[in-house]
Amino acid sequence: MNKTNAAHTSARPGLLPFTIEACSAWSPGRQSLSEWDAWLKAPDFSASSETPAIPFVKASLRRRASAISRMMMWVSHAVVSTDSQSQPFLTDELTAVFATEGGESATTLELLQTLAAKEALSPMKFSLSVHNASAGLYSLATGNKAPSTTVSAGADTVACGLLEALATLHTPGTERVLFVAADEWLPEELRNHFIPTCYHYALAILLRRSGNAEDANDISCTYLARDTVAPIRDMFQQKQEDIPQAFQLIRWLLQDENRLSLEGPSFTLALEKNGSCRTSFRSNDVE
Repeated sequence: MNKTNAAHTSARPGLLPFTIEACSAWSPGRQSLSEWDAWLKAPDFSASSETPAIPFVKASLRRRASAISRMMMWVSHAVVSTDSQSQPFLTDELTAVFATEGGESATTLELLQTLAAKEALSPMKFSLSVHNASAGLYSLATGNKAPSTTVSAGADTVACGLLEALATLHTPGTERVLFVAADEWLPEELRNHFIPTCYHYALAILLRRSGNAEDANDISCTYLARDTVAPIRDMFQQKQEDIPQAFQLIRWLLQDENRLSLEGPSFTLALEKNGSCRTSFRSNDVE
């Protein structure tokens, strides 16, 4: 979409309406609603590289799953499964959009170090180093044959991924879309060479076509070109944030704030809801 069209459509509220059927988030020390409530009162970003247990995934796939894949499958399972112990956790076809800024950075670095040492590469690790590795493992774990897309767009990754999911949701014949965003801490060897926007977390939202406009879970979304961001931020009475987009989105979903300007370097998403989406929050009761 070019700037002219984006600026023009920004005047049309509810450009991409949707309903949140379920949502979940995971970060070290935070997985339940009460743990996220504690984070809302005192936001912090743990340096831990802890990963969640995923017993609902077959052992053969668990062994192949990286940190980011484990986090993505944990939150995906939470929002699509009615039984936290079920296996497999989804059999129906469900289109999915994955968003990750750094992707499989640790696996990729390991492969580069292997090349530098003039050693043979592991075919399995190579196949799991691509940016859509988590999407592939999710498909294998669930038996889901529906299309999936993986998005990476720097600091705009979460906003771009959500926009891609909403565009997919509004294609004819699509009623539900799974949106999953996740990242892991960059390996220490890479941290000094990249802007440190990658955090250790995962977020999943099960999107559904909008229904009752009075439902708190019904949300309107508008795409805004970069030169229209400041006026919208002023209209929303929102300060420019210095925390990652994913954590802005998690905070907004769990609080009663109606509006969120999810701003990035190149564009923003203006979101508006009727109330909190807390009743849609899901977690996994697994050890």
